[in-house]
Amino acid sequence: QVMIPQSMYKTMLSKIQANHFGAESNIRMAREVLFWPGMRKAIQDACESCGTCAQYGQSAPK
Repeated sequence: QVMIPQSMYKTMLSKIQANHFGAESNIRMAREVLFWPGMRKAIQDACESCGTCAQYGQSAPK
């Protein structure tokens, strides 16, 4: 895993969440390659506030 500096959290979160697969899928994929403190909560919050994730996140192809 790569430790992401705080200055990159927002950029990485945007890239992670852009696929709209939902929180749990995004967390699993992100954990394979990167980490930052609070990453799980940040991804969950981003997905919960995204209308596309809320509508399609549970049924998106894996």
